[in-house]
Amino acid sequence: MRATEPAVASFQALPMCGTERETPKATYALAGSYAGPGDAPGNGLVLQFANAQAAQGWYAAFIDRMAACPPDNGPVTVTDLNRGDGSFTARRHIGYTRTTWSETGRVKGDRVLLIALSGTPDLRRLGTELQRF
Repeated sequence: MRATEPAVASFQALPMCGTERETPKATYALAGSYAGPGDAPGNGLVLQFANAQAAQGWYAAFIDRMAACPPDNGPVTVTDLNRGDGSFTARRHIGYTRTTWSETGRVKGDRVLLIALSGTPDLRRLGTELQRF
């Protein structure tokens, strides 16, 4: 894990679908890369906001933008979006790189944690693992 520019990280993490709107900017950010099952590349991002309300606002915008991505026929598509109480799992397909990312995330207090693994691991298991944090 390494510190990264929080305002940039909180903007770049938002999906490029839907309507762009003003979102809270993180005050701190940590990013890291790792290997998932079968050495699949993965990325993690922890965003810390000024307070829980700001974290919830950013997370709500993130989920709205994920939901706005079409399920097919787009440069970025999202399938299998499951939303729970402050957490989600989804698959994001990036057409121009022909890459599928399996993603999970949650908001807890003043922080948002996002994890993305390349490929198609079991989303339910990925979401369960996230609950430990």
